[in-house]
Amino acid sequence: MATTLLVGTITASDAAHRDMPLDALVRALDVRALLAEARALDHYRRAERDLYRRIRALLFLSDLYRYHIVARLEERAPLRSVSPARAHALLADGEPEQAIDVFLHATPGPEQSPALCTSLGVAYRQLAFVELARQVRLSVQSEPYNAFLFDAQQPQPHVSGPAPPALLCERTPVRADLTHSCWSDMYACAVRVCVVRPRSRACHGPQLLPGV
Repeated sequence: MATTLLVGTITASDAAHRDMPLDALVRALDVRALLAEARALDHYRRAERDLYRRIRALLFLSDLYRYHIVARLEERAPLRSVSPARAHALLADGEPEQAIDVFLHATPGPEQSPALCTSLGVAYRQLAFVELARQVRLSVQSEPYNAFLFDAQQPQPHVSGPAPPALLCERTPVRADLTHSCWSDMYACAVRVCVVRPRSRACHGPQLLPGV
């Protein structure tokens, strides 16, 4: 499969290319080209194993559908705009991956339904945070001293005395303890960026997600 504009930007070795904002990359593309880029990005993020690249692809997809594609559909939007109820139920249950599959297979296609495009954007954004939260959980679980946090069945492994002497003195306000890692910082930063500046600025480059 040939590398498309946005996939090539995510995987670029040159920082100036890799850090280009989404708005600048897609400004000249029409709706047909944007939909092609979205399909290629979705295919890419499903196969990509690198967390940073996968998250950036998801945030690109969210902004593409929520803002750029919808903006180009406004002038020729149909009178009847649909979005499948089953997919929204999956989103409410915290299953954005399954919801995305339902949205993508919905009829009519997203190129005919601004409502469906907006829903896809929401689902991709939710999936990005699910992926980040999963990595934080795995990072914390990898520390043996945290085993009691994930076992509420037996009282024996729970800490009942003072913790072992710390090898480091942690003074960073964002971290609660030494078991947190750069993944936790990345999650906190992503939350801050997407809440304060919810548009495509959340996708501008690796400098917004430090520690990867």
